[in-house]
Amino acid sequence: MIVGLGMGYVRAKQCKQTAGAEMALLCDRDAERLAKNTAEFEVSGTTSYEEVLQWDDVDEERPNGHF
Repeated sequence: MIVGLGMGYVRAKQCKQTAGAEMALLCDRDAERLAKNTAEFEVSGTTSYEEVLQWDDVDEERPNGHF
């Protein structure tokens, strides 16, 4: 799952191109940007980070460090 589709868009593209990687969910508070990206990457999405926090099947957590 990728949270935030500003810089996260690049991560989503990399994930799509990585053999064996699977995106389960995209999250962004901008509903229009989220809709565009869920269509492009053919994955579910949510505008609710609270929903993201409920997921317990995440294999990797990697904060982006860009502030």
